[in-house]
Amino acid sequence: MSGFVYVMTNPAMPGLVKVGWSRDPSDRVRQLSSLPSVPMPFEVYGTVPGSIALEAAAHRKMRNSRLNKKREFFRVTPNEALAVVIACAPTVQSAAVATGNEGHRRFSAWLDLTGKTQSNVAEDLGVSLSTVCRWVGGSRRPGINQAVKIQSVTGIPVPAWAKPKEKTQ
Repeated sequence: MSGFVYVMTNPAMPGLVKVGWSRDPSDRVRQLSSLPSVPMPFEVYGTVPGSIALEAAAHRKMRNSRLNKKREFFRVTPNEALAVVIACAPTVQSAAVATGNEGHRRFSAWLDLTGKTQSNVAEDLGVSLSTVCRWVGGSRRPGINQAVKIQSVTGIPVPAWAKPKEKTQ
């Protein structure tokens, strides 16, 4: 089944993330947020195209952080959860980019997963610390040559940094 493994947050549940699978994560947000027991709406932090098997693999990998084995809530940061989902995908390169400009989230998750600092990566890539900070924060995208270098160091695919395509009518 095609769909997405998502990482969601909710401001009413600090320190927790929900990791699940859906054909349409935006629709899932609406479903979950409309429940009377949910005081604030959920927000999609990130998505990775994948199957229910990918969701199950991520759940197994985070089992020690799971609050209840019958629920999809984990006591990890959103970056940690997204990094686990990406790591569980067959390869980061084959995980297609869902919405464009996912690079900054993946980059941030990769930093958390590897324990590298932005300074380390700036040095490895031959760019300034402020440049890496802008990439991680999402205020800038690397050029194609820089994206290729990032892919060689992190495995984050070049298309992850693409601008979302504008819809034409």
